[in-house]
Formats: sequence, C-alpha cells, structure tokens
Amino acid sequence: MLDPKHIVKYQTQGQLAPSFYIDAYANPENGCLQPTIKQVEPATLFAENLKHAQRYSGGYIWIYGEKGTWWDKGDANKYMPWTVQLPKFRDTLFSGAGR
Repeated sequence: MLDPKHIVKYQTQGQLAPSFYIDAYANPENGCLQPTIKQVEPATLFAENLKHAQRYSGGYIWIYGEKGTWWDKGDANKYMPWTVQLPKFRDTLFSGAGR
C-alpha cells in the first residue's frame, strides 16, 4: 500500500520490526490473546505469527518476555524457563519454522 515513489525513503529511513510478547503465548488465560484464538496451541499460533512477521518485516523481529528465562539456572531462576512454559517454542524460533 506504499506509494512506489516512497519505497527507497521507507527502506532507508524506517522499516517494520514486529514484536512478540511471549508471556501472552505462555499464559493466554491472562487475557492478552483474543478469545477466538485461545483454542490454538501457542506454538502453532507463534509459528504462524512468526511467518507473517518474517515476510513483512524489514529484517528485525523483537522477542520480549518478562516471566521466563532462556536458560535453566536451577533454583537461581525466579521464573521457569521458556522451554518448559512453551514446549516447541524455542524449536520454532530457531529452526526457521515460521518461514
């Protein structure tokens, strides 16, 4: 929907960088996700959303979460690792399954 005369300006001065708040995928009961998509497995929903983000982004995608960790440090972790909270999530993220 971008006027062709503005494409170069858009590509050099700003691009879309979608973001994912992964707490919403780990805890859909908190109301972050719309009720109509709560029945979809979080890993499936994330893979589909990631595919679209990769297609339309300018090359950057932000992944943000507060109540999880990417590595297991045993009792030092305040929250459970994302790999426990979101089985298949890490595989989807790093395998390129969203492409």
